[in-house]
Amino acid sequence: MSKKKVLVIRKTDGTIHQVPVENKAKIMSLNNKMPKSDQWSIEEISEEEAAKLPFIDKDYVTGAEAQVKVKDLESEISDKDALIARLEKQLADKNGEDKKLPAVEVVEKINAATTVQAVQELSDGDDRATVTKAAEKKILELTGGGE
Repeated sequence: MSKKKVLVIRKTDGTIHQVPVENKAKIMSLNNKMPKSDQWSIEEISEEEAAKLPFIDKDYVTGAEAQVKVKDLESEISDKDALIARLEKQLADKNGEDKKLPAVEVVEKINAATTVQAVQELSDGDDRATVTKAAEKKILELTGGGE
């Protein structure tokens, strides 16, 4: 009965990683490109022996596992994107309700108003000095007090 082999990589930072033997050529190539002082110690051992080693990289996934994880993450991201879009729309709607017209526009509407009630509706709740003065002036004009 042959035991399945894995590559055990001991890095200079003290961590130990386990990767499939199929990746040996790529790992060796990467290792050879590094300075001698930073090169890893690489050896082939059985999976049973490798399981006993400390600090094995538990985050390593095969290509097939990675594809499944990517699909799960894409689904999660699309759900979060939808939530963000909904919250941004709510925020935009809320900001649109609370937003006051610029004082210049309100004053123009007050000056165009033909009734005291219309002027009062336009100036209600607006404490800007220019709007208040324009409303008072227009009310005086409409009531005959401005003559």
